[in-house]
Amino acid sequence: AQLCGVTKILKVGGIQAIAGLTFGTAAIPKVYKIFGPGNQFVTVAKQLATQFGVAIDMPAGPSELLIVADDTAVPAFVASDLLSQAEHGTDSQVILVSTSKDLIDAVETEIQTQLEVRKAIATKAIENSKLIYVENDQIALDLIDEYGPEHFIICAKNEDFYVNNIGNAGSVFIGNYTPESAGDYASGTNHTLPTNGY
Repeated sequence: AQLCGVTKILKVGGIQAIAGLTFGTAAIPKVYKIFGPGNQFVTVAKQLATQFGVAIDMPAGPSELLIVADDTAVPAFVASDLLSQAEHGTDSQVILVSTSKDLIDAVETEIQTQLEVRKAIATKAIENSKLIYVENDQIALDLIDEYGPEHFIICAKNEDFYVNNIGNAGSVFIGNYTPESAGDYASGTNHTLPTNGY
């Protein structure tokens, strides 16, 4: 924030923050442009803000994550990454693409186990989600490039193949110990919006 010349930081969020930035309050100044992601309600609030002369970055779609994984992946980690992104909102979508049926089965079991602790939002989001078996890495890469995920995790022996050939992905995480949530909250990894293939 200092490097960018930011002089004021407000601890507010959600649609009420968008309203405050749009109209101004005693504590929140009216702004010219609003940047940043949010859930579907924040997206609608930002779109409404444009009707009152405030510019926005873009209307972001639902949050999404795609993981490509094979037998070298840790099923509990893969399930945890899928669920942590699914919890963003009921319209979130998470996808696992794998060349291993055994891994898909293990991840599906692990998702059910972990869902017990993360019930409400993630359960709804899982209804939008997919576990996709493909025969080889090239088919997987073609599918992933067509999908163009907002977040892309690679947990595969042939990680260089994906790293060197992926064309359409917002942020890329490599290996079992690079969860997407670390990118959101700790490592500072940036990514490209909007989602939904745009």
